[in-house]
Amino acid sequence: MEKNKLIYIYPKQSPFIQKDIDFLSTHYLLKINVFHVQNKALLPVRLVQQLIFLIKERKNTKIVLCRFGGYHNLIPSVLSNIFKWKIVLIFGGVECHCFPEIQYGFYLNPLLRKILGYAIKKASKILVVHWSLYEGKYEYFPTRCRQGLKELYSLSDEKVTELKNGYESTIFFNQKLDRKPNSFITAAGEINRQTYYLKGIDLILELAKNLPDIQITIVGKYLLSTTHLPDNITIHPWCEQRELSNLYNQHQFYLQLSIAEGFPNALCEAMLCGCVPIGSAVFGIPEIIGDAGFLVKRKSSDELVKLILNCKQTDLPALSIKAEKRIRNTFDLQKRNEQFLTILNSLGES
Repeated sequence: MEKNKLIYIYPKQSPFIQKDIDFLSTHYLLKINVFHVQNKALLPVRLVQQLIFLIKERKNTKIVLCRFGGYHNLIPSVLSNIFKWKIVLIFGGVECHCFPEIQYGFYLNPLLRKILGYAIKKASKILVVHWSLYEGKYEYFPTRCRQGLKELYSLSDEKVTELKNGYESTIFFNQKLDRKPNSFITAAGEINRQTYYLKGIDLILELAKNLPDIQITIVGKYLLSTTHLPDNITIHPWCEQRELSNLYNQHQFYLQLSIAEGFPNALCEAMLCGCVPIGSAVFGIPEIIGDAGFLVKRKSSDELVKLILNCKQTDLPALSIKAEKRIRNTFDLQKRNEQFLTILNSLGES
């Protein structure tokens, strides 16, 4: 039986994108369009290239899947009525956030806001990695902007479905090693002026100063001055997954103190490695952690220090095991893919 064609558009490659490709290609004739624009001056060229690609692949295509919001949503949405496509958008966080205090969120960009609004209107289905990205309830940080698709785009929930991330433990798993006592780690990607606050690095540095007996590793490309860093902070360059897994297995705690997230992969992967999670009470983080770790309910250095001192008195080996089992049992990749396929099949049949 001939497979139906599905076009998958995304901005750049990543391990979880590759997992989607591997899965979707077993069920669909998959056509991939990578919409990666480093130089904004080349955006018009990239849009024309995408237009040519979509026209070429229009025959027998029923579904166009756009991972994340962005400029790559525009052309598929415009063509959807002409070619009778079902547009599926997968939103991971920034599309649903608005934090003018740190200039974070697509909604703050007038052009992107219009493109996303148009794409949302044209979409047959919008998948969010956590329902909080739709509902947008938020109390952690005193922002003047409301959060979530419901508030930002006055979107009803009829076309919105939650599709949480899923995980397997082939690379990220608990190696049952002795962990460094009082050790904390966070993986923050590229750390610039914006992500310094977005990822809670400012709070982590305050924590290091207030508790000099702990050791904190920050994994990422640190683009800011390091002259002010406390002695108990180590900056580790961004690394491939197996090395990152080894790093997680050397540490007791994982810190996810972001102002905003969707369903952070790094937190889940660290928990699979047995790190006890400490996270901010924002969006998908509370559900990820559950009863396997600790939540900071407000962005407060004092509250964080108090929480750290208290959690060090708990049964950490037991929590480590619980953290690993929670991700493996609650957010299973196969179950997520089964839900994903059911959603796509329902659109293909309608």
